[in-house]
Amino acid sequence: NHSPYESATLLGDEYVSADGLDETSYNIINNYLSGIESTGNMVASYVDLFREDEEPVVMVFFGDHKATLGDNNSVYEALGINVSGGTPDGCYNLYSTPNLIWANDAAKALLAKETKGEGPVISSCYLMNELFDICGWKGNSWLQYQGMIRKSLPVIHRKRTFWEDGAIIFELSEEVNALR
Repeated sequence: NHSPYESATLLGDEYVSADGLDETSYNIINNYLSGIESTGNMVASYVDLFREDEEPVVMVFFGDHKATLGDNNSVYEALGINVSGGTPDGCYNLYSTPNLIWANDAAKALLAKETKGEGPVISSCYLMNELFDICGWKGNSWLQYQGMIRKSLPVIHRKRTFWEDGAIIFELSEEVNALR
């Protein structure tokens, strides 16, 4: 379900009404959401293949960023959603993506941690650390180093955007910068 999304025609169902949207934005957002529904249905079918499996199965699902919706993210603007890279809210709105770590019953019986509920706010580069923590595994020296960095800096973005002490920042503190 990657962009670009059809802008001239509505290809599926309506998820967002046309109120306040031009026809292009209306088509883009609804075609995007139609793809999300289709992707969700396919992922659910895939997970169902392993739900009753006797072997332990753990799956990690995530995206890399929010979708580009229209020229210069014009659909977000039309919907009143801040995606400006120069603001903390805009960065969070544009680059944050949920992740899901799913385990079947056989895996849950073996895991060191529960896999239900909302996970921490982390960069996708730390998902392997999260998986290893859930499974009770130590990992190699690189994974252990990443785990140490993650405690102080759970979000790292290539545009020098970070998450420290529960807030988005654009400059690292001296203490965290010394960990690099």
